Amino acid sequence: MVVGQLEEGVDFLVVGAGPGGYAAALRAAQLGRRVTLVDRDGADGAGGVCLRVGCIPSKALIEAADTAEKVRGADKFGIRATLDAVDLKQFQRFKANVVSDLTNGVRGLLKAAKVDIIEGEFRFNGTDKGVVTPAEGQARFLNFKDLVLATGSRPIVLKDLPLDGE
Repeated sequence: MVVGQLEEGVDFLVVGAGPGGYAAALRAAQLGRRVTLVDRDGADGAGGVCLRVGCIPSKALIEAADTAEKVRGADKFGIRATLDAVDLKQFQRFKANVVSDLTNGVRGLLKAAKVDIIEGEFRFNGTDKGVVTPAEGQARFLNFKDLVLATGSRPIVLKDLPLDGE
């Protein structure tokens, strides 16, 4: 330990506030563990990429496009409807509300379960130790009993299996 580097004891540490991380944090809290959740975006990261900018916003856009297409094709059912325009600003408001409702729901569950959320990037500095470095402010040194890493993934291209774009 470096002079001035005070470690905080953590019972159950979860790194990543996406679907795997927040589910692990909630379950551990249900089982009586004192849970600390670290995410690069802190509480704003609740739900992860899928909920905030990936899957859920994409599904909202797909649903809007599908609805517009149904209106265009409604005449075959004897329904006379016209589609004057698609208001993308209104769609963005709708999408933002959906994302906000869902992320607020996840944050509410974490708060009710008394999960401590820390904003910053986590790095190991021992087998049961790590440091959380926030974008601003002081680093926090953690000594954890148990850990779940739920940092998501990124696809890679395998050299023997090139992508063909389809």
